[in-house]
Amino acid sequence: MEEPPLIDAPAEPGLQRNRLHRFLLRSTITLFLLLLLLVLLSNLWMHSPWGRGWLERMIETRIGLATSIESAGWIPGGKFWIKNLLLAQPVDLPKASATSSPSTHDFAFIEEIAIQTDWRELMHGRREITAVKITRPTLHIPIELIASLATSQRSNSGLSTAAPVVVARQAPPNSPTKDAIAQAPKNLNPAATPPPAPQPSLQTAPRVTKKPTGMFCASKVQITLFHAASDRSLIQSENLECSIPLEGDQAEGSITLGNLFILNQPVGKNIKIPLQWKSPVLATPILPLEIAGFSLEIQAQLAKLPGLPFSIGMQQKQQPWESPLLQSSLPYFASAEEMESLHCATGLLLAPDTWSDESIAQARKVRLRTLRGQGQDFFLIRHRLILAQSALHFVEFRALGDDTALLAHGTILGNGNFSLNSRLLASRRNATALEEKIHATSAELSVKLAPLYNEDRRVIDLLLGGSITQPWISADQGKHLLDLKKMISLWNTRNSHSP
Repeated sequence: MEEPPLIDAPAEPGLQRNRLHRFLLRSTITLFLLLLLLVLLSNLWMHSPWGRGWLERMIETRIGLATSIESAGWIPGGKFWIKNLLLAQPVDLPKASATSSPSTHDFAFIEEIAIQTDWRELMHGRREITAVKITRPTLHIPIELIASLATSQRSNSGLSTAAPVVVARQAPPNSPTKDAIAQAPKNLNPAATPPPAPQPSLQTAPRVTKKPTGMFCASKVQITLFHAASDRSLIQSENLECSIPLEGDQAEGSITLGNLFILNQPVGKNIKIPLQWKSPVLATPILPLEIAGFSLEIQAQLAKLPGLPFSIGMQQKQQPWESPLLQSSLPYFASAEEMESLHCATGLLLAPDTWSDESIAQARKVRLRTLRGQGQDFFLIRHRLILAQSALHFVEFRALGDDTALLAHGTILGNGNFSLNSRLLASRRNATALEEKIHATSAELSVKLAPLYNEDRRVIDLLLGGSITQPWISADQGKHLLDLKKMISLWNTRNSHSP
């Protein structure tokens, strides 16, 4: 008999290849199943109370507002999403009154946030977001929160300086307003604000390496800016749609405002704003808009630089104006044969304490009328406003007429407190009529216009102050304070029923 070989004979090459293929196939299937199990377990964990709580704490630590979410999840190579995100208002938000409950509006409710990342870049440790989509967000932003942020930023870092930005340049109207703006100082208190530090302007900033455009999209957006202390809506936008490029190659986008309200009055509908992205600047072309009967030209820029510097320029050229929107809701309406204005705002979007604005406007041949046809005519109304460090300064207000004139200046702080000094001048006949009307409106307010230069011209100084929710008026330099809201209500009631 033959002896068996001491070692096994080598396997056939075809059999070795089959074994290798089976091993690779099993390894691939096992790895796929492990990844699938990881995805399923992580999604189940994010749906659980423990996972949601972890995400809520992360968001709350980041933004400082109480947070709740309904669910979250992710798909490898796809997107990460959060559904029904709710952000509560700050706990120290002022109430409309001492007996009222806090604001019933949450700060934000977002039906869904979907974030698309570049997973190949993420595998290399680089976080690249290619798209962010927000569905049906509803925001209620209290103006007190913005003022509080500005105050805290100033207290933490002292007087800050905004990065220089490229202001929208437009040809000023050929009128006295042009000279007024050219001669007006650019800062209410130059000594209080140091000159800005030298930084590269938006035009000289280096262009980043080309990469696919990253988009921010939002649909069915509702935004309300309101005064929490009075629970009064200031600005409201409904059905806002946007597609905004914020990264990568040059691209175009747009913002569409379905309905725009100011002080609950409709001022615009279906306003479309085209956008142009050229890294690092997002800008609008010179855009003609029709808002509240005003024909405006607006241009804006936002740079993707530290702090997000922005600039907005707006011009209203000479045009007639009427206020038909006020006739159905207020006892007065106005018209002007000529009106013009210039406005410029700059700052860092993420630092409210750097926001600044300068506005100057004037109107000629202005008529103020009640529904009964009563009223007052002015041949010139002019104002100049400056917003600086979350305070609005009325540098100048003049309403000049043949029989009546009103001069005023003052300041409104971010917390709603204000102080206004005003001087009323009137002819003897108008002064007597005004004294009788005021006395008939409220016997508490004894007003007597004193002679100025001669008996035919009378004058009185009025001081207004307090807060937006509890304003007062005084005719004796603050010695006796009367409820301004009550006075206005009584005045409107009387003048709507008597000639």
